[in-house]
Amino acid sequence: MAVIEGRYAEALLAAAGEPSVAQYFEEGLADLCAAFSQEPRCFHFMTAPTIPNEIKKETLGKIFNYPNNAKDGGHRDLDGEVQKLFINFLSLLIDKNRLRLLPDIYREYHSMKAARQNVLEIKISSAAPLPKKQVEAIADRYKRQYGAAGVTVTSLIDPLLLGGVLIQIGDIRIDDTQKGRLRSLQRAIREKLASS
Repeated sequence: MAVIEGRYAEALLAAAGEPSVAQYFEEGLADLCAAFSQEPRCFHFMTAPTIPNEIKKETLGKIFNYPNNAKDGGHRDLDGEVQKLFINFLSLLIDKNRLRLLPDIYREYHSMKAARQNVLEIKISSAAPLPKKQVEAIADRYKRQYGAAGVTVTSLIDPLLLGGVLIQIGDIRIDDTQKGRLRSLQRAIREKLASS
């Protein structure tokens, strides 16, 4: 875990308190990260040392419709105090010149929130897209194995994999690819030969 990013993520998650607020904060972070990614000029504007912090804060307030805009009807239709808390968090990042760390703060926040809610995050890599039923079966298997309340799955395509799947759960890597099975077989043969 990145120390600085982790501290900010932990502070925001602690401030959230209840799950609906934590979800609002996560969606707000995701929205802003997406805006920065899709529009690099926005990112450069918000992180430029030559732009006064007050202008940056005013811009963020407009982006997040503060004060609360109840006409939106979406996840932003929460108590104005919640929105104000989120804007204050972003303002702190601006004051501390940490807004450039937002993508990493978001990743840390997402991981911490998932861990608190006992949601297992699984990455499944395969050479070609897997059938939905196979992905669901893998997710269900590890959900039961780890006693998780829920599972989020990220499917990745890696054409270099010959067959099978490569599963990543936190720091645990489960190599069930053809190449991985071949390596396991070679290792077993070497061990057998060494012991005889």
